[in-house]
Amino acid sequence: MSEFDEAELLDRIHNITWREFETVVASLWELQGWTTELTEKRGDEGRDIIAERNLPYDVTIKIETKRWSEDNPVPSPDVRQYALLPGDDLDHAVIVTSSSFTDPAKRTAARHDVKLVNSSQLVRLIQTLN
Repeated sequence: MSEFDEAELLDRIHNITWREFETVVASLWELQGWTTELTEKRGDEGRDIIAERNLPYDVTIKIETKRWSEDNPVPSPDVRQYALLPGDDLDHAVIVTSSSFTDPAKRTAARHDVKLVNSSQLVRLIQTLN
């Protein structure tokens, strides 16, 4: 996909299914050395993907994907919903979207240590890894 510019990549991303989007995101993490598992949609508790890496130490993250249109930014309540809860056996929470995040969502993410990947960052990641 790296031969496409940002607009072309985003167009392609917006024309795949939500499950294909999850698969693309999981593949991007795998290209960075993570082991990933796609979860079942029902009852996934905001864990579309579980990613693990054990070098130099064990790290487990949950990744929530949002294949949303460019004009539909992810709002604060959606970010808050995916923050780590006490008792979670995870180290980080990440939300990857094909859109953007509202300013309140960014502030919520910072307060709850949720990592955000917007459409531009996603495209750069694809271009870098492919």
